Amino acid sequence: KNGRSVLEIAIASGKSYREVRRLIKIEPQACLRPDRSETGLLPFQLMALPRLTEHQYCSILSEAKRMARVSWTALSIEQKRRYLEKSRMKHDRNALGDIFQILRSH
Repeated sequence: KNGRSVLEIAIASGKSYREVRRLIKIEPQACLRPDRSETGLLPFQLMALPRLTEHQYCSILSEAKRMARVSWTALSIEQKRRYLEKSRMKHDRNALGDIFQILRSH
């Protein structure tokens, strides 16, 4: 697709390091090549872009509901906002860990 590598496509679609590490092991040099789309970013930079796929958003919402430990519908809007914020922060920390893993693989 647009000359992009499988690694670039996987990262752009929101895959985590855990999901792409096999691709990196197969072709470690892919981590050193800029994205062949309009961004020209390296894989770790692509992973740092502030975007959420639908899957990631659903994951954050599910995690927030788990954190609440009570019926989601019983919470106030402010309580829901706080749980969503905590869940998003956890997601962002995991994304930083993924970026570190890609950099560490070289």
